[in-house]
Amino acid sequence: MFVLGAAAALMLAALLGYFWLIDRIFEGMCANRISAEYPSPDGLRRAVVFERDCGATTGFSAQVSVLRRGEILGNEGGNVCVVEADGDTPGDINAEISVSWAGPKELVIHSMGISKRTETEADGVTISYR
Repeated sequence: MFVLGAAAALMLAALLGYFWLIDRIFEGMCANRISAEYPSPDGLRRAVVFERDCGATTGFSAQVSVLRRGEILGNEGGNVCVVEADGDTPGDINAEISVSWAGPKELVIHSMGISKRTETEADGVTISYR
């Protein structure tokens, strides 16, 4: 019985290790390219518009993240909005998405593409779409 339990635990550990390794190998496949940054009127936050490319298996997307002053855009997707780009090649994402601040905690996003994700609040900022 002990041998069977040890073998099952070993197989589970190997499987978890495999998934961890695959995750580490492919985490660097995505890249963000910042198109524009828009500071909030009070200067405490900024909206970052960027293009995200995750390789040949996915299309390009225009994305928006709300970040605090000094915070760095990591290699993650947007925390506010994701819009599918029109076509399979990178383009001018400003044609897909633009933003403006209506106040220190009010962000307006203008999107021309198909939204895959739209949040209405991020870090105390209310977000509306047009």
